[in-house]
Amino acid sequence: MMNKIPCNICKSLENIPVFLASDYITKTMHHLVKCKNCGLAFVNPQPTKDEMPKFYPEVFYYSEEPFFYDKINARLRYKELQKVIKKRTGRILDVGCGRGMLLKTFKESGWVVAGTELSSVSARYAREVMDVEVLSKNIEDCNFANDYFDVITLFHSLEHLCDPMASLNVIKKLLKSDGILIIVVPRFNSVYSNIFKDKWFHLDVPRHLFHFDDRSLERLLTTAGFDILKTKRYSLLYDSFGALQSILNFVCSEFNLLNNLNTGRVRFQDIMKSGNRRLVVDLIVSYLSQALLFPPLFLIAALLSIINIGGTLTVYVRK
Repeated sequence: MMNKIPCNICKSLENIPVFLASDYITKTMHHLVKCKNCGLAFVNPQPTKDEMPKFYPEVFYYSEEPFFYDKINARLRYKELQKVIKKRTGRILDVGCGRGMLLKTFKESGWVVAGTELSSVSARYAREVMDVEVLSKNIEDCNFANDYFDVITLFHSLEHLCDPMASLNVIKKLLKSDGILIIVVPRFNSVYSNIFKDKWFHLDVPRHLFHFDDRSLERLLTTAGFDILKTKRYSLLYDSFGALQSILNFVCSEFNLLNNLNTGRVRFQDIMKSGNRRLVVDLIVSYLSQALLFPPLFLIAALLSIINIGGTLTVYVRK
């Protein structure tokens, strides 16, 4: 039984419907609403904690091995973070760390690292292959010491949390007095979201329970007691691939097919052997589109980045 909830920021019960969107894994429909008071968009009603696991099937939603993009992204994130952190060593916590590649990069540079990851497949890979400390718990259930971490990161994790405000209150206690928190989320007021709507790749309901725009994320963070240092409103790789997959979501019978192929959730040979002609055509269209459309979409993302109005929101804040 799903739960109707108030706004996570201002606690208002008044909201307006945005649209109805389908989960591409379970094929269930979910209502997206926006708070009348502060503008936060969220899935309402939301799945209960007992219902959530069915939307994260391990066999489909997570892959054992990282793909090439993950490795590149970890290195790019490390370099970008170092420009803001400006510390050679320290303690870092990555909430929703996935397979732990970013933590591995920090560890190799002399940092003390820790992560949380609810996927048993990803957490096991992080521990056994990346050799980093990862707890398979919610951040509220971890026993980290207060005032312990120099840096805490949430890369595309905040939107998955059932109570972002409560999680931020815990995170604030874990940070040192001059600690930095970095949050990255899909930007709900972006040109991409407005064009693609329920077909937008980064919508991902109901796993993405909350959908932040510039105003609502800033209000969430300031209400939680953080000081905003810097805001960036684009990510070249996320924005360009997200646009490509969103376009394909309009024409292909299988939602997010290209992404599922790239991440190993769906295999090329299985589609070719399936006898499903429409799916085979979709596969060909997806690969051709990746070759032909990704370069111009990357250029568009680069142009949007010049005026800082892309589809990904990154906020650096201090305790």
